[in-house]
Amino acid sequence: MDSLIAVLAAGSLIPTIAIIIKKLVIDQVFKNINKEIKIESSSGKSRNYLVNADIDEREIMRIIESEIDFEMVVRKSLNKYINKNRKQKLTVLDDYNADFIVEMDGKKVAVEAKSNLDNFKAIWAKHYIDGNENINELILVVNSKISEQIRLDIEDAIGDSRVKFISSPNGRRLNESLENLLNTEFKIKKV
Repeated sequence: MDSLIAVLAAGSLIPTIAIIIKKLVIDQVFKNINKEIKIESSSGKSRNYLVNADIDEREIMRIIESEIDFEMVVRKSLNKYINKNRKQKLTVLDDYNADFIVEMDGKKVAVEAKSNLDNFKAIWAKHYIDGNENINELILVVNSKISEQIRLDIEDAIGDSRVKFISSPNGRRLNESLENLLNTEFKIKKV
């Protein structure tokens, strides 16, 4: 009878031990592993995201919604800039490689909006430039702080003279920052 109780007790500990191993070992290993996901729209535009390997579908949707929401904030700011500079014949083009292309007299500047650079690989910035050889510069607008390492990695991937950064948490000072960079790039005097 004692051996039966010992066997039952040991048997009941196995699931507990398995849960502890999962929490202490397996979850910790996958927490540090990232995977790249690519989502393609019906229009042909694709988006890449770098996410934890153990992420679920709800978290992926939250990341995508965050990206789209911030992209809309940047679009509004670009539209405001275009309206303010109507005489300059500026246009905003949608592009398959970058979120927006601002063009004036054949000069093109790519504008890419990112809600969080933690979900971004530096080599992807190179794709924005390589996907359209007529792009003179990339402006990377980020809804968070930009770490020095990510900045250096992106500058290294495409050349530091071809990329500019705007850190605009919650859209703060976005209009002013975009205006300053675009005015400089297109040689427009401040209105």
